[in-house]
Amino acid sequence: MKKTIITLALLLAAAVTSFAQLSIGFGYRGELHDFKDSKDAKNDLYDLHGAYVGVSYNICFNGEDGFGIAPGAYFTFAGDIENNVFTRHTSVEIPVHLTYSFEAGPGFFSVFAGPAFNVGINFKQMWTGEGSSADTMIDWYKKDVGVLSRFDLKAGLGVGYRWEHLQFNLGWDFGVLNRYNKDFRQLTPGASYRMHAWKVGLAYVF
Repeated sequence: MKKTIITLALLLAAAVTSFAQLSIGFGYRGELHDFKDSKDAKNDLYDLHGAYVGVSYNICFNGEDGFGIAPGAYFTFAGDIENNVFTRHTSVEIPVHLTYSFEAGPGFFSVFAGPAFNVGINFKQMWTGEGSSADTMIDWYKKDVGVLSRFDLKAGLGVGYRWEHLQFNLGWDFGVLNRYNKDFRQLTPGASYRMHAWKVGLAYVF
């Protein structure tokens, strides 16, 4: 208990003496869905396209350059229409990135890496063609019909460049967890479903 208190005190002292930057960002976000429904099946891939918007709070431990930590919260959405099937996926993502920044030219170049926790809001598909499946909608997160878990963990990596109050960001998130829920994995051993993402965006740094 004493060690925990000391550790918290040191972290608090570091936060107080550090240089902190709040930013609001938005941009393009693509999703790559990588899945197979059995152990011996080949992986199927499909992509969705959308956007993200949210905030980040970068705590730099040594002024504007050097190491820091940047937690954030973002709303994401992506969708597509293909073969009379409309797909829409929305989620909330909470990255916690370790950052390293250094002065480069008129601004600062940064690299970041770390986990991103993702909670799905809905993942809906609607069949818009003719026949018995027309206008049928399924939310793959719902317990009664869905086969996917809402929670995901991603490993993120990216770079950024800040000039004055504007920062350009480019990142990739690799899906770590198998998103098929426990019931589906028991029925279909070897099945896997992973969601990866890539992002290109701008942020305003206060």
